Amino acid sequence: MFKKLLLTLSTLTLLMASSAFAGDQAWTMYGVAHASVNSLSNGNDSQLGVSSNTSRFGFKGTSPLNDEFTAFWQFESTLDLTGSFKSTESITTTTYRLEDDPEAPGESILVPVTNTQTITHSGTTLSTRNSFVGVKHKDAGSLLIGRHDTPFKSLGRKVEMFPDQLADFRMLTNNTHNNEKEKWDRRLTEIVAWKSPEWSGFGVFAAYQFDQADLGAAEAKTAISAMVSYTRDEFMVGVGYEAMSAGSGDKTTVNNVDKYADGPMAMRVAAKYTGEQFDLGALFQSATEQDWTGTAPDFVIDEWTYTVLGAGATFHVNDKWDVKGAFFVKDARTDAKDDLATAAYDESDTKATMMAFGVERIFGKNVRLYAQYASVSNGDATNITLAGADTGFGTGVNGVNGASIAGTGANPSTNDNPFGVSIGTVVSW
Repeated sequence: MFKKLLLTLSTLTLLMASSAFAGDQAWTMYGVAHASVNSLSNGNDSQLGVSSNTSRFGFKGTSPLNDEFTAFWQFESTLDLTGSFKSTESITTTTYRLEDDPEAPGESILVPVTNTQTITHSGTTLSTRNSFVGVKHKDAGSLLIGRHDTPFKSLGRKVEMFPDQLADFRMLTNNTHNNEKEKWDRRLTEIVAWKSPEWSGFGVFAAYQFDQADLGAAEAKTAISAMVSYTRDEFMVGVGYEAMSAGSGDKTTVNNVDKYADGPMAMRVAAKYTGEQFDLGALFQSATEQDWTGTAPDFVIDEWTYTVLGAGATFHVNDKWDVKGAFFVKDARTDAKDDLATAAYDESDTKATMMAFGVERIFGKNVRLYAQYASVSNGDATNITLAGADTGFGTGVNGVNGASIAGTGANPSTNDNPFGVSIGTVVSW
């Protein structure tokens, strides 16, 4: 599998090199190799392993069209350094055996015997990340189409102190209340996006996702996402908003008619100070979604609101060492005390906290080595995962006994608090 990957990359590089200097076109290859050794516990059991954490490579380029417009493009792919990707293949074979013919005593017949075997393949996989084409005007900004991080996600990435690492705060901000529906901090397909130029420190980034529902579906499945930021000297502050259409909302069926709740929506505020001695970032997020509850045909809307609040800091000891820390709190149901669906819980049961600290050794501009500790403290009604693929970190562990707020009134006697230690390296080019 690795040889196939290497051959693919080599071929692609040679093909692009043949046209790299055609006309005024300019392009470059870039990437990040990020892997770590991790000891992770779900509160009961622990495991030692290796993970590839959003390792990636890409190509990007520009080509001037005239004095005002420039075309640009990018292709970026995830690369699993550990080769832990697994796929299954079913192989069915048919053989024949002789058996007595029940209709003709003393005679034999061939009887087919079917055998199905499942084979698991492991190796490296590629998957598309931010990949797009677009055009830029020197005064009007950039317009792109393709696949890209939402503006809502991009704002959060500006204040993350542990990007794609064990302590990435997306373990709290990304998931909806039941961890099953649409995610926040997303990378959307089939989008058109506009990025403004900088206007006296102000910047705008807005995107629209085209309909992802099946043709003829009762409700469209679209999304809008936007952020506005202001940067001055060492300070940045921004506001983000994202909303999904009803096609992404909860659905129920009454008398053979599909009924949709409103789609999820969220807003976040982020701020960052970037100084010579230290960096400080903070984020607040509030998200709302609706569920159908009750029994047919008397379904009613149950609205959920959940928040995340926290901050992280990096202290620059010198040009070779950084010390980092972060603390975030998620309230999985802000109205738990007053809501009938969560009558069995009090307000503290719906809160989960994440704490992290770490040190980082800097070897020049492109190489870093880090060690960090992170933990999640779950309330009786939360089950927040530590890290995991939704955070950019390759392996995650769950608090397996924590109950989700399902409105059942069940009061779990215990909850688990996952924690872990991670030692990793990040090499970029």
